[in-house]
Amino acid sequence: MGAYHPRALYESVKTRFERLHVVLGTRFMLLTMLLEGGMQGGIFAGGASGFVGAPIAFLLREFGLRASRIQVLKTIAISPWALKPLIGMISDTLYLGGYNKIPYILCSTVLAALACTALFLFYPLPPVALTLLFFFMFLQVALTDLLLEGKCAEKTRDNPDISPQLVPFVQFGGCLFQFLSIMLVGLMIEHVPLNYIYLVPIPAFLLVLCPIYKNWLEDEERLGGLSNLCGRWGWYTTRLAPEAGALPIVGIDTQKLRENRNAFLLAGAIGCIALINNGLGLIELDTLWLFISSVVCAVLMIGLFFALIDRRIAKIQSFVIIQNMFSVSLESAAFFFYTDDATQYPEGPHFSTFFYVSVMGVVGIALALVGIVTYSLFMSEWKYRRLFLVTNLLYIAVSSTNILFFRRLNVKMGIPDTVFVIGTEALQVITGVWSSMPASVMMLQLCPRGVESTVYALLAGSANLGMSLANYQGAYVLDALGIKPNATAGESHQFDNLWIAALIATLLPLIPLVTIPFLIPDASQTDRLLDDCHGEEFVPYEEL
Repeated sequence: MGAYHPRALYESVKTRFERLHVVLGTRFMLLTMLLEGGMQGGIFAGGASGFVGAPIAFLLREFGLRASRIQVLKTIAISPWALKPLIGMISDTLYLGGYNKIPYILCSTVLAALACTALFLFYPLPPVALTLLFFFMFLQVALTDLLLEGKCAEKTRDNPDISPQLVPFVQFGGCLFQFLSIMLVGLMIEHVPLNYIYLVPIPAFLLVLCPIYKNWLEDEERLGGLSNLCGRWGWYTTRLAPEAGALPIVGIDTQKLRENRNAFLLAGAIGCIALINNGLGLIELDTLWLFISSVVCAVLMIGLFFALIDRRIAKIQSFVIIQNMFSVSLESAAFFFYTDDATQYPEGPHFSTFFYVSVMGVVGIALALVGIVTYSLFMSEWKYRRLFLVTNLLYIAVSSTNILFFRRLNVKMGIPDTVFVIGTEALQVITGVWSSMPASVMMLQLCPRGVESTVYALLAGSANLGMSLANYQGAYVLDALGIKPNATAGESHQFDNLWIAALIATLLPLIPLVTIPFLIPDASQTDRLLDDCHGEEFVPYEEL
């Protein structure tokens, strides 16, 4: 117990922070806090909420859309997180003015600011048009997150000992910024026209431009070895590069494409899968077909991993995809269950917007911090198999409390709705953080030299695509069970089967646990999961 004395804990945290500072450097750490903390944490509140994501359900509810349709449209809005493989492939091979990170972040940031401006000026817009504007906003944070974490992967590849410290550092900083964001956005949704909220992100987007332009990201200029994308008559910069003569404004690294053709083929395939599913969702296809499409896409994605890249990576990522696929989401139905008023759902909890967005959100963030700290202190030395098994079983156990709440059994037991929800939310957030951290640590160590952005994008993007497909499956479950609330008067019957949906969502995550001995290596978090390999060694397992 002496090892966890307050003084010893302080020294441990200080030592870990100093080690991070040595490896990352001051400007890179500050940029990480700005992008992962201020932008992803503050504006997007972790990636899918905050000033951009939290109002989405409220905006779409005004159109009278049913729960499953809102869930599909919101999934499309945040789908840039699943497009990471395509983004990574492009940024790793297509250089603009000699750089492959700075121009993309600058362009996506300006585009996001314009999308916020358009939503403010021209609202109300059709739901599909709104979804596309949200898509461009989330494209900025997904692209920036990918390129920043690709740079982190470069740094952790040669220093694997910092991996268990880097992930908590990034997530801890993001949680701090989320507090203010969640508190303010809940108040704004209650008291301000919803389109006015999208004025808030605009200054934040513009603030990002300066440090990116000054290259705090440490994007290395490429002076040679690029083919002009426009051919012989393409544009060139006026400055001459000593090694290559005139530098192409738009240059492509054809050698890297040839050497890593399997990884890039997989990245393109996953990006296409995500875009096809977006298209199917936008045309309001029946959720049964979306469910079938999601299953087929998941099987195809796993098959492509085994066919095209290193078997060690394919096995690990297959588990992550399967785990996310079986985490069926009921978020949109729960949104109506929580927020319907007394005329819409007389027996419901009738949570205010502020309580639903801000109070529950802040409790979630606070407990996420607890989860991050406890993971860093007590689980960072556990082996991966033990981590995945224990943390997922704990998460499944606490998720079962949703069944009690949706059946309103807590009321029969005399437990107020607010007390029950906050208590169960606390347990679910902590165990959720514990179950997600091992995959985040593994991803940082599975990136071969030279193609960090593409490979990290393959891992993170396919994991996010798995969650997107799980949202489609959740939409089908809701429709199949007749759970179709849309905020109309007297819709209590729409929630009769919600507890059954919660039971299904609770039991399904047990299935992936069976695959742990076959797909997860028996290694600790500081072990090298790959040898010191380069992109050219990134070949199908039959060739190993």
